[in-house]
Amino acid sequence: MNAKPSILLRRKSAAVPWLAGLLGLLCLLFSRHCSWGQAVATAPEYRIKAVYLFNFAQFAKWPATAFATSNAPIIIGVSGEAPLGEALEEAIAGETVNGRTLTVKQFAAGETIGSCHILFICLSEKNRVAGILKNLQGAPVLTVSETDGFCEHGGMINFYRQDQKIKFEVNPQSVDQANLIISSKLLNLARIKTTAPPE
Repeated sequence: MNAKPSILLRRKSAAVPWLAGLLGLLCLLFSRHCSWGQAVATAPEYRIKAVYLFNFAQFAKWPATAFATSNAPIIIGVSGEAPLGEALEEAIAGETVNGRTLTVKQFAAGETIGSCHILFICLSEKNRVAGILKNLQGAPVLTVSETDGFCEHGGMINFYRQDQKIKFEVNPQSVDQANLIISSKLLNLARIKTTAPPE
């Protein structure tokens, strides 16, 4: 397979955003001669995750107060060290979600998290996850990670591997507490998790 995920994304129809988003999520790494399983097995891990992040933006809804202006961009923050930045820039290049452009903001390991709408917390930040989630508690930020137990500790979306494929789980309780809305179409594709009770 020679096609890149970012190129495949640009083929989606913008006429029906929710339908296009669903098709994008289901078929984002398909080509005419490649199945989902083959794509996941051969495409670089962070390129796949970058495309997922773009699709999460299409299936999430933020309160109007999360944006400074009516045409302010959706900011995807990346906290920590991971080879995600370039792939993410490619995935969102030229794309819009509900009339908003998308931009990437990198936060160095240990840096205080600034303004963003989606935050990807890299595995390198696993020792800071609890503190980051605590500081963002109640803020309209869709938190995403790749750390075991992320959703159980109050994170919203977490990547995991199963049968050599990258899948994701969602904690709807954490999403609700941040005053965000995630489409049921996305939830139907996820493994559902809940916040673990305090010890």
